[in-house]
Amino acid sequence: MSGAFESTLLSPPLSTNKLFMETGFGVNAGFERYRNSEQVISDGATSNRAQIQGPFDSTNNPRGWVAGAATLTWRGVVTVPSSNPAVILCIAGAGSVNTADLITTYAGTLSINLVTSGKLNIRQTAPGSSYRQFETNASFVSAYPGQAITLEIIWTQGTASPVARVNEVDISASFTATTTGTPPAWLDAAMVPTYHLTGYNWPSGPAPVGCWILGSLTDADRAFHRSTGKYPAWVVAGGSYNAPRGVFQTGLGGTLTTFTGVTDSGFTATKTGGGNGFAYAAISSPLGTTVRVRFTATLTSGAVPTVYVNTAGVGNASNIATVVSGANDWTLTPTVGGNDVLSFSTSGDTSYAISGLIITRAGALSLPGIQPCNVVDDLTTIGGNSALLVGMNTRSSSNKKVWRISDLTKTSGNEQLLGGPVFYGTSEDLITKWTIVNAGGTTTVSLGNVSGGTQYANAVSCPTGTTVITLLTAVPLTTNLWCNANTTASLTHIIEGKRTV
Repeated sequence: MSGAFESTLLSPPLSTNKLFMETGFGVNAGFERYRNSEQVISDGATSNRAQIQGPFDSTNNPRGWVAGAATLTWRGVVTVPSSNPAVILCIAGAGSVNTADLITTYAGTLSINLVTSGKLNIRQTAPGSSYRQFETNASFVSAYPGQAITLEIIWTQGTASPVARVNEVDISASFTATTTGTPPAWLDAAMVPTYHLTGYNWPSGPAPVGCWILGSLTDADRAFHRSTGKYPAWVVAGGSYNAPRGVFQTGLGGTLTTFTGVTDSGFTATKTGGGNGFAYAAISSPLGTTVRVRFTATLTSGAVPTVYVNTAGVGNASNIATVVSGANDWTLTPTVGGNDVLSFSTSGDTSYAISGLIITRAGALSLPGIQPCNVVDDLTTIGGNSALLVGMNTRSSSNKKVWRISDLTKTSGNEQLLGGPVFYGTSEDLITKWTIVNAGGTTTVSLGNVSGGTQYANAVSCPTGTTVITLLTAVPLTTNLWCNANTTASLTHIIEGKRTV
């Protein structure tokens, strides 16, 4: 092994949670706060212990969907075991299961692991047994025994290997790339990243805490994170495989002659006569955020449209792309105005159709927030993606009393929120607010502490949009939360509460 590992120890590790240094601590004080108080602790014994997020899918709950990403980063704090593990430890993984199969069969997964030889192993697998991996030449555990480090792995689609950084130093030269069978590409589009696991199988003590980011950090981003303990605005804003957007409209000072087949993922348009013709949809993406726009275009006749992302009707050379017939895949970084509109425009007569639109917004898929319940919160601006703790608990000396739980249900019938117990007990918490955001049609909802229960709400009508539930009781009657719905509409639940002790 080269000396690349040892050289990283010159720079101290840092926290991944923006709350860790919110109060103005320096980087070392902030990290000490993480190491000594703001932690997720593994019991080292419970089967399938991990921090679990999901299930995700590419349509109804796409925030955790990483298949086919152009660039993906995992960055976090990892306390390396003091000796080689007896079983494979998954630092972070994305796959179709939330059990041992994610790292034992590796079927269709992307994972960062510490294997029994002590090596750091990064692996992308196909649904069968073929895989592509990147592994340290010697023991990673021996290089950092018992140390808390900042680990960052960056994948870029189309490249032979990811980049590995420890404490801000690139150690990729200490790895070897290998393949077996017909290996998938890194960030394989056929991957099914239904769940995210962090700290799977972790031994007793501090478990990894980190975040998946659609995109990659610059050196300036890392310096900002290192000096402030916070991520840059584009990361905190929150990323999404398929960002929220409105239904297409026509206007912006130039209308289309015909405008049909309109959905939130496409339209058919014809324009004749002078002036411009615009089709546009509002999108959720802050100024300066990189947006990847993918769609299929059918160009029937006439002028070729352009696509851009900016304030209504305003484009510039840095974020305009010319549409091509067939598949389009453009990365745009808006620099004008409020960055709130995706526009297609043409100045000449034209006939064309857009379909299958996917907008991937750069940013963190979640930022972990340590809180006084059995759930790690997501601190990104758009929120969501709470992580359930299995065989783990949180440790905090910040005297925080409030907590937030977020999950999505879409079952006609009974579904348990987060799939497990969200409270440590039943006598130390109060539920102060339960909000449901319904992305489908009107749904009748009952909320309880057991399957089919109505302890919190009984047959409440939730129309499309936001409903604040009038709770029948604020006291958690068990450690579990359940929803019964009469449709398969996507229901986002945001439950807020506080500790009473």
